[in-house]
Amino acid sequence: VCEHVPVASALALMVQERRASVGVTDAVGCLTGVLTYHAFQGLHSSGAELLVQTVQDWLKQSPGPPLANVSYSLDATLRQVAKVLAAADVDQQSHQAFVLNAEGQPVSVLSALDVLQLLSEHSTNW
Repeated sequence: VCEHVPVASALALMVQERRASVGVTDAVGCLTGVLTYHAFQGLHSSGAELLVQTVQDWLKQSPGPPLANVSYSLDATLRQVAKVLAAADVDQQSHQAFVLNAEGQPVSVLSALDVLQLLSEHSTNW
């Protein structure tokens, strides 16, 4: 989602797409943050007025996981991808990692399930 959309729109997209998190991009499409469902815990006590804020303003108050923990470049090895996903799952509750091109723009998203599926399809030594 673009960092300038309302939080309510980002949350609606997460629900619609059944995602635990979404990448947040700037005006040129570079990944600037990640909005996770954990950021919404306790929202009922904070007030619904927070939902009309932009995602950018929300992340200033409730920063998501560091980008280094949830992203990697196109030339990353499968081992590097697995490490990113393990850190995202355990420490950041993101459950996915973003593939970034040289300009820092997300071009794909992978989950731990994607990596396991790839390993199962290409491994002969189980």
